[in-house]
Amino acid sequence: MKIIFDIGCNEGQNLQYFLKKADYVVGIEANPILINNIKNKFQREIFSKKLFLENIALSDKNSTTSFYVNKKKNYLSQLEKPKKIFNYRKIKINTMKPSKIIKKYLTILKLKNIELIKIDVETSSEKVFEDLLNNKILSKFLSIEAQSPKVLELILQSPYKSFKLLNGKDVGTKLKKLKIIDKNNNKIKFDFKIHSAGPYGLDIPGRYYSKSSLINYFINNGFGWKDVNCFINNVSRYDKIEYDANIHRQGFRYHLKKLIPKFFKSFKNKFSL
Repeated sequence: MKIIFDIGCNEGQNLQYFLKKADYVVGIEANPILINNIKNKFQREIFSKKLFLENIALSDKNSTTSFYVNKKKNYLSQLEKPKKIFNYRKIKINTMKPSKIIKKYLTILKLKNIELIKIDVETSSEKVFEDLLNNKILSKFLSIEAQSPKVLELILQSPYKSFKLLNGKDVGTKLKKLKIIDKNNNKIKFDFKIHSAGPYGLDIPGRYYSKSSLINYFINNGFGWKDVNCFINNVSRYDKIEYDANIHRQGFRYHLKKLIPKFFKSFKNKFSL
């Protein structure tokens, strides 16, 4: 029996895919509005005890805290006080350690192994990952957004050995209709939507990379809306990402050439209105 934990399930963009991949899915989301929307959309799966929902914020202790709901873009809601506070609405919610929630469902469902843990809770992702590692909670696959060097540091220190990379902008555009392998090992087509976490594991096209290639990738490309898909095992063959020294040799002249066309395009658009 397979179980997936969708930490930061947001509007439930990933739930249909995860329900095809696992027998049980646990969705964790702090925004009560989004949780209610998911309940209405997935009534049958909740009733059949295939989908479990936790309306809770993740923290290092069981308590209550302030949560900031973005007024326009739900996926930007967060625990930390935002800089542009006028774009957010503050509410009070309960908090719990992510490791405790996971242990709770493993106990209830009498499971030992985890198929996938997906972590996407904006600025709190690294804290969630750190808590799981400190409590020795490892899944076969892990998906986490690398917004900061701290996430990469934790990945490099972790037991995960093989990696695939997804650019968030590609999900729902370049990575849209893909063949996936469902929980019964059948190949089916699935249409990934924009702002979903996209595929994981073997559903992602291409080979895996090692930790050394992972370092080179972020040196070459920087951090941001990029998901790292981690696999706990070694694989027989890795692709390789080389460090691109030219990125740091381009200098001011190169960047100026890149900026000038954008400047003139902006200038032209302004005066053509």
